[in-house]
Formats: sequence, C-alpha cells, structure tokens
Amino acid sequence: MTEVIKFGKKIFTASVVGSTMLWSVGVSALLPAVANAAVCPTLAAGDMIKVSGKPAIYSVNKDSKVLYFPSGDEFKSWNVNDSYGGYVTVTQDCFDSLPVPSMYPGAVNYRAGSYVVKRPSSDQLYVVLPGNTLSKISTADAAALYGASYKVMTVADAFWPHYVNRGADIAGAVHEGMLVSKDSKTWYVAAGNVLREVTATGMTANGLKSKFVHAVSAAALAATTVGTQLAAEESVLRNRTQDGAISSGTGTGTGTGTGTTVGGNLTVSLASDNPAAANVADGSAYNSVLKLTLGASSATQVTGITLTKTGLIANSNISGVSAWDAQGKRHGDVMTSLTSDNKVTISFGANPVLVAAGGSESLTVKVNISASANSGLVGFSLAAATDVMSNGTVGGSFPIAGNQMSIIDGNASLAGVSTTLQSQGGAAASGTGNLNVGDKDKEVAKLRVAETSGNEDIKVSELTYYFEGSVQDGDLANFSVYAPDGSKLGSAPAMVNRYVTVNLTPYTVPKSTNRDLVLKVDVMNGSGRWFNVHVQNDYDVMVKGVSTGFYVLPTGFTDTRGGTAYFQMNAGTLTVNKNTASPAGNISAGAQGIVLAKFDVKAVGENMELRKMGLGVNKGNGSLTNLTGNVIVRDATDGTVYLTVAASTASLYTPTAAQNNLSNYISLTAGQTKSLEVVGSVNSAATSGVSYTVGIGNFYAKRASSLDFADNLPNATNTSTAANQLTVSATSLTCNKDTSMGNVTRAPGATTVIGQYICTAGTSEDVRLSNMTVAFGLASGMATNMFQNMSLWQGSTQLGSTISTVAI
Repeated sequence: MTEVIKFGKKIFTASVVGSTMLWSVGVSALLPAVANAAVCPTLAAGDMIKVSGKPAIYSVNKDSKVLYFPSGDEFKSWNVNDSYGGYVTVTQDCFDSLPVPSMYPGAVNYRAGSYVVKRPSSDQLYVVLPGNTLSKISTADAAALYGASYKVMTVADAFWPHYVNRGADIAGAVHEGMLVSKDSKTWYVAAGNVLREVTATGMTANGLKSKFVHAVSAAALAATTVGTQLAAEESVLRNRTQDGAISSGTGTGTGTGTGTTVGGNLTVSLASDNPAAANVADGSAYNSVLKLTLGASSATQVTGITLTKTGLIANSNISGVSAWDAQGKRHGDVMTSLTSDNKVTISFGANPVLVAAGGSESLTVKVNISASANSGLVGFSLAAATDVMSNGTVGGSFPIAGNQMSIIDGNASLAGVSTTLQSQGGAAASGTGNLNVGDKDKEVAKLRVAETSGNEDIKVSELTYYFEGSVQDGDLANFSVYAPDGSKLGSAPAMVNRYVTVNLTPYTVPKSTNRDLVLKVDVMNGSGRWFNVHVQNDYDVMVKGVSTGFYVLPTGFTDTRGGTAYFQMNAGTLTVNKNTASPAGNISAGAQGIVLAKFDVKAVGENMELRKMGLGVNKGNGSLTNLTGNVIVRDATDGTVYLTVAASTASLYTPTAAQNNLSNYISLTAGQTKSLEVVGSVNSAATSGVSYTVGIGNFYAKRASSLDFADNLPNATNTSTAANQLTVSATSLTCNKDTSMGNVTRAPGATTVIGQYICTAGTSEDVRLSNMTVAFGLASGMATNMFQNMSLWQGSTQLGSTISTVAI
C-alpha cells in the first residue's frame, strides 16, 4: 500500500506539470498540425493574430505555425508605441486549426537590443541578439552599452529554452541588433559590426523604438564599419518569430486584413447626451468634448478610433486625448500629440470596447488643454467609417462632430498638484526578502499628493500603480489605499499585466497642504520574486479641483517610485520545534510501542511537500543498548506512518547520518503546523540509568511557490531539534499499611474491612497488579475458622472474585 501511495503522488506531480504546459502553449498544441484554410484568412509570416473576444495575441511564423508571447513585455518590445495593436482578428475555429511548433522556439522572445535578461535563479546577465540568440555580458559591459540604469528583465525558466542559440560573450563592444547614437544620428548594428544609419522612415517602417537607442563610448564602436542606410522596411528586422524574412501575402497585420472575420454591423452615432458647448479652462484635463453611441446587430469589438480636431487651437496646446466607456474606464493610452493633419489615433489594445448583439455602448472623448493655451475653440469629430477600428462593418452618418468648447484662462483659479512616492526603506532587488507569503495588509507604497497653487482644495478619485520586477499578477492581491487616518479609501482585487487601478471614495486634500496615501497588499504567492511600485504617468493620478470642478494633472511629473524600496518575498522555510506534550522522565526496560518524542513542523512562506527527513537517537550514560523492533514517525493526529526505521540500524544513533526517504510525503500548507510522534520499544536488557534522546531535522522539501527543492531544513543536522531525555528506571511497586486506619475490633458475623494498604508504583512506568497474597498473623488453621467470603476492593470497585473459604 505504501508504494502505491507514493507512486500515485508521482503521477499527480506529472499531471500538474502537464497542466502548466497546457496553460503556457494553449490547448491548440494538442490539435493536429493541419491548418484549415476554409476558416482562416490568408496569413503571412510575421502576421499577428487574435481570436475574436479573447485577449491573447500570437505571431505566425514562416511555416504558418503560431507562437505565443510569454508576457506583454515581450510584445511591447516589438511594437513601436507600446500598444496592443497590429493584429488580424480570426475566429475560434481558425485558431484551433492552426498548428504550433513541435520544438523550440514556440514563443516570441524579446527583440534584439531591447533589454538585458537573466534567469530567476542566476545573476548571470545576457543580451538578446537576432535569431533568438543570447550572449553573456558582464554588469560593467551592460552598463556601458545599455546605460547605468539599464533594466534587467527576468525570463522565467519555462520560457528560457525559447532562446535556442548562444552567441559569443559580449565584451567592450556593441553587438548585433543594437540601436546606438553617434554623430547625432541613430545607427543599427548589423552583422559583422556594420553600422547602418536609420532614418526616421526606417525607424517607423521597421518598428524600431527610440527608447532602445543607447549612447555608447567611441571605444565600443572602434571595430565597426559604416554600411548602407536603413531607410525602408526590411522584413527580416521586424519578424517577431526571428525565422527569416517575412514572406508576402494578403494578411496585413493591421487588424483589418482581407480575411478578417466580420463580427456584425456596427452603427456609430452622436449620443443624445453629447456634451453641450461650454467653457473649459486651460491647464485642465479630461474635458468631455464628444460622446458616441455604438450599436451592433451582433457581438462586435471596437479596437480603436481615429479622431480629427476641430476649432481654433494649436495642436501643441492639446496635451492629451483619451476615450472612456460608460463605466468610467479608459480604453487605450492618453495620446499626447496630433498629426499635422489634425488627427490622433487611440488604439484600445487588449482592452477593446465590447458591444453585445442587439446592444449598445457609449464612448466619450476627453481632452487635456495645455496651461499655455489661454484661449481658442476646441472640438473633435469622427470623420469617416474607416476611422473606427472594429471586427464589424461600420456604418453611420459621417462626419460625426461634437460641439466646440471655448477655452478660458484657468491659471488663477485651478488647483496645482504634485505627486511623489515616498521612500519605503525596502532592500536591494537581490537582497534578503522582506515579505512572506501569507502576509496581510503589507504597506508597499506611500504616495504624497500635494496641492501647490493655493487656489482650491482637491479630491483624489483614482490611482494606478505599476509593479516593476519579477512579480507575477497572482502573487499579490487585495490592493487597498488608506488615508493618513487609517480609513480605507478603495480597493482592487488583483493586478493585470502588473498594473492595478484603485477607485477611491474621493479624498480631499486641502489647498496648500499635502497628504500621504498608503497602498497595502496581501502576499499570496511568489517566493523569491521581487517588485518596486511605480506611478508611471501623470494620468495615473485622477485629481479634481473642488471649487472649479476641473480635473488637473500633476505638474512637473516624472515616473516616480519609492526610491530603492524593493520588496522581495522570502523563499519558504520550515520550522521544527519540540511539542510541549513530548514525554519526559523515566521509562522502563522492555516497554513496547511507547511515544519517545513529539515534534511540531510548520511551513512558513509557502506550501511544502516534505520528502526526506533525518532521525537520530542519542544514547546516554555510555550505554550500548539500542532500541528494539522498529522506530516509526507518524502523524500525531491521524496516525499516518511517514517513516519506519529498523532499531538495529547503526546510523540511527549517529546525529550526522544521511536522510531517510519518507514512505508517505508530508504535505504542509503555508502556516500549517503538523505534529509528529516518534514511537519505539525499549530493550528489555536496558539497565537502570540508560537514557535516550530523540531528535529530528535535516528535511528535504519541495517548495510549491519557489518551484525548487530545499535541502537541510531547518539545518543539516538530523538531531537539530531534540526532544526530552527519557531514562530507564527499574519497575517497582511498594505497598504499605494505610496509617489512616488504626487497630479495630470487629463483631462476629459482620462484613467489614479488616486491612487497608497504599501501593505506589515506581517512576519508570505504570504497574498492573495481577494477583495479591494476604498473610494472617494467626496460628495455623485459625484464619480458616475466623474468616469467609474475603474480597479485595479499590474504593467502590471489587478487584477479582470473592474467596468464600480462606485457605492458608
């Protein structure tokens, strides 16, 4: 039975791994690798696809197989504007018919030259080169090529094998795939250390990002030569799957490809409650200027809109344009610049507006006005049906224009706001952990919000935080913001892509003062992972003036974080303590199956599965007498036996002996304490004074969150935690006359007590009386004549049977 149970556990472990793999690569990995062209649009290598109504985006390689993005960070490293756009929408049937790679790589890796990367359990740094290639780099060279504040992205072990190639170590020189600045120009480092000047058109056409352009020393460029200019698209550079140049095809990769499934007719119209013409103050934010109604005959997604500015205001005086749904949720980023033809496109990325069949949704356009605008008119319109990005066919009466708003000077009336995250202490990202899995309401950020103009009080209604680091979305939960007086202002259950938005009961900060708003979280998982809290954008803080009613943005804003306040979740540990009920004192020689020790084991920080343990017995007084039979370790509550060791095993009496494999693994939930008993038998040859002290320790455990195996817990000594000493004492029984009963006279024929004694057992063990002999101080034969029906009693309980005739 023991072996069957153990084998069953191994099967269960394999099932968990299998489930994880399914989650990673998608169920389609199990489908036949045959694409059904009847249900799919024509897809070209390099196209990105997304199932209608599903959030995940995939890339197609030259073999028409789909590769997934491990996270949004890899996706954004390839998209020039950090948005989640540029895909072809396909049906579920199409997606299910597409094959997946049968070997690595099966995922899209970071773009070459984008970030420095590492594995979770190693400090060795790598850079990404074309062709899914990694090359080692030192911290000094990483700083020289990627800047002193270079960002390191941790690639989970499950995704590391997708980087299938290894290049030569990088030392003192630029590497292929980098973007560098030289002579006020941007250059792409091609194979063979060839520098190719990248024009503005070349940057856009190849999806290259200015944030990845690095200033490097002349020494790092010493071995380079100048090649041809990069002024147009070169498909090999923008192919996310890194398997060569992108082939031609009809798939556009824009979300409106020729084979895109039509989700239903979408009608766009001006909402009946479209904002009326009004005055808006310069320096104010989120002023509603256009409200649209979206109606659909069948379920449809709207994935973005292109808006055209109207009115007499310079484009430079519009500092932000955004789109909001009826629930007050923003879709897409706040766009901060318009084109020369007065247009701005807002892509909703992974957060489209969903319009149910036969239903309708509203979408409100809001605008931020620069404080230097002073005056003018501003409005926005939807010029044509093609300005609505959707998986449906768009209809309506275009252009659809909102009312124009008059801009007035708000400098003397509007509130001023500044925000800074206060230092939380914390530790270095690679330092000792300062959080434990299971911690509740841990303070991880403190945002100071100040009103700086003295014009009016302000109310804070929403805060958005970004969690930098290796932390995963499920590691933290129950995000709550508290006022200085400890009152809870709002909460959010979870973060998405490391972002969390907390809607607040509007909190008032009086003018010319500041208040610290504290963010607290519950730590659910993530042993060994770390994070640092940011407020990244001015629009991540929603603040409205109490008197004017206008929203305002923090001035002089930069990405703010709590200094070096890194938080790291401790890897799980195991505590072992002697149970307060562990036996102590004397035992007797020959005692069988007695409890020799009792211990409490507890998993701290994460769930654990104990697979091995050390067990030792120290013998005292120089005795050579071992225990007999078997020594077992069992659950003190339900009696489950975890370990059986023959008492004759020599290593049992050596504290530094090897570990023992458990016949049943001990499963511990984080924070759970389990009591274990050690049971054994004492050799009947053991002499008085021999002692035994049982100890346990040196556990080997599988840690569920850290995804590793920890040895030598809590330390490497088998008897690291010792129970009480038990000493062999000879079995004894002493019976004495009960002095409370004196000499008595009894009448003939009476049934009465004729003697009373007190019997005391020795300290080593209990004694069981099986018989007792009573002697009478009388002449021979007299007792027979004097007594009959004699019996023995303990209190009111008769012991044995009545003797009718007393024989001596």
